[in-house]
Amino acid sequence: MRLFVAAIAGVAVAVIGCENSGSDRVLGIEATGDVVGFVYFDNNANREPDAGDGAVGGIEVALLASGTGDTIASANSDDLGVFSLAGVPVGVYRVVVDTTTVGDSAIVARIDTTEITVTPDDTVEIEVAISFPLLSVVAALALPLGEKVFVTGIALNARATFGDSTLHVADTSGTLRAVRVGPAAVFPGDSVRLRGTVATRDGRVVLDLDRRPPVVLSIAELPPPDTLTTGMAATANGGLLDAAFVRVDSARITDTVTVGDDFVVTVDDGTGALEVGLDGNIIFPPEPFLVPGGDLRVSGLLVHSGGGKWRLKPRSDEDVLVSAPVIAISEARMLPVGEVVFIDGVALNFLGAFGDNSLHVSDTSASIRATRVRAAFLFPGDSVRILGTIALQEGQPVIDDATSFRLGISRVPPSVDVTTAAADRADGGVLDAALVRIQNADIVSTATVTDGVLLTVDDGSGAVGVLVDASVLVDLTPFVPGAVVDVVGVLVPDSGVWVLKPRAAGDLALQ
Repeated sequence: MRLFVAAIAGVAVAVIGCENSGSDRVLGIEATGDVVGFVYFDNNANREPDAGDGAVGGIEVALLASGTGDTIASANSDDLGVFSLAGVPVGVYRVVVDTTTVGDSAIVARIDTTEITVTPDDTVEIEVAISFPLLSVVAALALPLGEKVFVTGIALNARATFGDSTLHVADTSGTLRAVRVGPAAVFPGDSVRLRGTVATRDGRVVLDLDRRPPVVLSIAELPPPDTLTTGMAATANGGLLDAAFVRVDSARITDTVTVGDDFVVTVDDGTGALEVGLDGNIIFPPEPFLVPGGDLRVSGLLVHSGGGKWRLKPRSDEDVLVSAPVIAISEARMLPVGEVVFIDGVALNFLGAFGDNSLHVSDTSASIRATRVRAAFLFPGDSVRILGTIALQEGQPVIDDATSFRLGISRVPPSVDVTTAAADRADGGVLDAALVRIQNADIVSTATVTDGVLLTVDDGSGAVGVLVDASVLVDLTPFVPGAVVDVVGVLVPDSGVWVLKPRAAGDLALQ
């Protein structure tokens, strides 16, 4: 008895009943302890109290008798998050929280100990974490609008990438787009935790962070993009890949347009058109082949653009690779009218030499004339790439509505020596647009025409016209009938025959 009393020193002892007979006395003992606790809001879903976690008042905490479920005691947390249960009888209890007092999407995220043992004159401490549920991406997106939730995943872009505070985050279940993300140093591949509200943006479910910054947990590995066709990317695979990181391996550029600060490129690999939006907030180096007819390999994030369509948004210039399907000029000359084509070659004339924005280009296989070439500083000997559409002019193939790209400096190929008769027929059309030379030809006649001055010359094999364009500044006073000349120029078809057009004054020489 002394040991028992010593063990419960300080415990209230009450006499339950007492009879006159000393041997019939009954001694009753009531022993109690205290239970205190703290209720906090877990702001980062790590289920541990941190400096940034705040107190939660008004949460009812109860003790249920083990085995019976009877409520023995309960108390509400005060404004400091503290609750106190004094004079709890000794025993084993289950700690529960009345969830009706939690409210607004929140849950009881953690009770540090759900079963306690109250011993005499002891104080048991309890921590209760209130928070929002920590769910997978797919589970979070399935919640009703307005629900609050935590999500953990891998950041697919930096917060500032698109200049609109959006962040795409993926886990093993899917991808979501977080909007109104607070300032934070987040980079692709970072493992992050987001706290936000389920909302809609641009017709899709998003997580609205309301300017809260994400919590960076660690540096993880960026997941590889899903490889899609342009048709699948344009619909985000029926919406299943909304906000996802995807790649299109190769697609032909069909159109380009500037929309606000963005440059939108339409591509198609044969399965359907897809818009690729080069965001104006991202520095994309000038890409000379980012034009219709080029080939594009691109990675990026799918963003809903309305009407059941998605736009692919690269995150940096490293997500974009443009190439040109260059073919030989001889092959280009065989293509049907309307075909878009790239050719590489050497410029044979100064762009503007003939006043019609035409450029003669040659490679080792043939020559061709590009017409309606967009203004550029090109000179004979420049290595160029030409993009345009195959058309016919005077029955000969040309590259029309052409865009030129200067690749570097090369050398003008040597002119082909021909007779005047061969020049008149362009050697059966083989030398159409080529740079040729005739020697020791007599000037038969001269005439002023709409485009300049036409010299008819003959080396004895048959006459050919030499058209000195009005744009070519040369003194033609000495070039009179009877004079003998050497002429270099490019061959241009004219009413079933060809004329030779000198490019500059140096292409005409008297003998």
